[in-house]
Amino acid sequence: MSLRALLTCLSFYTGAYLVYYFFSNTQQALFLIIGVALIILTWFLTPYPHERGRQGYTDTMTFGLFFYNPLIFWYRFFSWPIRILLALWASN
Repeated sequence: MSLRALLTCLSFYTGAYLVYYFFSNTQQALFLIIGVALIILTWFLTPYPHERGRQGYTDTMTFGLFFYNPLIFWYRFFSWPIRILLALWASN
């Protein structure tokens, strides 16, 4: 398991969800700024194909049949913490 790959997924999907949340529910600029910053962080964390640690990164992203559709799985897995925090914050 590559910790870098997990952090990349976490930052990308959380950033994408924060940008979505900004445009759909609330117009607070902090959500948009943090979301864009997390997506930029994803760009820095993603290794180039010729880098040494690319094989472990790729193996983490295609982890057997359990992750048959990784886009949906990683989105649901990594966006639930931010959804819970936003739901708690919105209920106050």
